[in-house]
Amino acid sequence: MQQSNSNINFFKQNHHSLNVFKVLIFIDKDNWHEVCIIKYIVSVKRIIKLKIGVIMSNKLKVVAVSGGVGRPSRTLALIEEITDRLSQKISIDLHLIELGQIGSQLGAAASRTALPESIQKDIEAIETADFLVVATPVYRASYTGLFKHLFDFVHHESLFDVPVLLAATGGSDRHALIIDHQLRPLFSFFQSLTLPIGVYASEAEFVDYKVANEALDARIDLAVTRAIPFLKPRL
Repeated sequence: MQQSNSNINFFKQNHHSLNVFKVLIFIDKDNWHEVCIIKYIVSVKRIIKLKIGVIMSNKLKVVAVSGGVGRPSRTLALIEEITDRLSQKISIDLHLIELGQIGSQLGAAASRTALPESIQKDIEAIETADFLVVATPVYRASYTGLFKHLFDFVHHESLFDVPVLLAATGGSDRHALIIDHQLRPLFSFFQSLTLPIGVYASEAEFVDYKVANEALDARIDLAVTRAIPFLKPRL
């Protein structure tokens, strides 16, 4: 409780120059803890957040987007393999979006307000995710049109600093550069944190739409392992 007392003293001494942004109260087996998130607004309107108190442990909100437009899908199989291995390392709350399941309704909408409520909730899940895993098949040297259409509806300021693991599937290794030449620039626009290790998988690395290649296994394990240090819940 010494840390908590020092935080309370800090708050009492500085409350005139600080604005309380949010107060969260939660309970564990032994104690109540109070968490104050305080924001101090400087003259140039830049906000510095001072996090005070005990941080509550939650499942990581992971949203996975599969850009495949049909089933069975190698892209979906890759997404499921990545998220499954992630769940073996940390506790996650997974929200999976399959464009093949929502494509007709998504493609018919010219504005976000024209989308069905279920797809609007998918977009809200993307905008509030702690971590994104996105994958697309390669069509004409790029991501699918539906994949881009989905992210056209995502608010351009909602993904600042959100870690994103990039993945793609294609007919051969010739398309592997899609991750750096197409996907990375898209999420750089959102100012997301695109992780340095992505996963590209060719058709030959699947059997019956399941991952069946040791080299691909190793790439998935490496990408997930290297992602872990960047993952944390949003405040």
